[in-house]
Amino acid sequence: KPELAFSFVSSILNKADIRFDNLEAPLSDKLNPANIGTRTAFHSDPSAIAGLTAAGFDVLSFANNHSMNHGEAAFMDTLEILSKNKIAYAGGGANIAEARKPVILKRKGMKVGFLAYAVSDQLRQYSAYPNKPGIVLIRLSPFFPPPHVNEEDMEMMVMDIKNLRKRADIVVV
Repeated sequence: KPELAFSFVSSILNKADIRFDNLEAPLSDKLNPANIGTRTAFHSDPSAIAGLTAAGFDVLSFANNHSMNHGEAAFMDTLEILSKNKIAYAGGGANIAEARKPVILKRKGMKVGFLAYAVSDQLRQYSAYPNKPGIVLIRLSPFFPPPHVNEEDMEMMVMDIKNLRKRADIVVV
């Protein structure tokens, strides 16, 4: 049963003010393995949302190397499932503006802000753009000067963090 997925750690999770996790795979039955540059295409049945809601997760990062393993339809299906179940997400969206949008939660008089990014040299096809769903990607390449990350991407991330610091007491990246 999906709702029992976190039962062995529920006593710990129940003590938390905010429950944050990384969603490593889409929750969808709209399967279309992209499998670009990988031999593995992860996904979970949409019923797995019951485990996340039973555990009380508040926010999930969806900026990772498997978020779009089954293409845009499964990616967007996952975001819809999360929204319907009142679980916020960071690092992915219907476009780059949505993917970069922080999640801000209020707890005990504090505002906690979340941003999420994936760092990779292989996920360019997963990047969100103004008119394309995807994740927020920090491009990595041996051809970039040390530390081998794209300077424009790093500037974008620094700007996101600075903007969020104006709106949140605690920033989680």
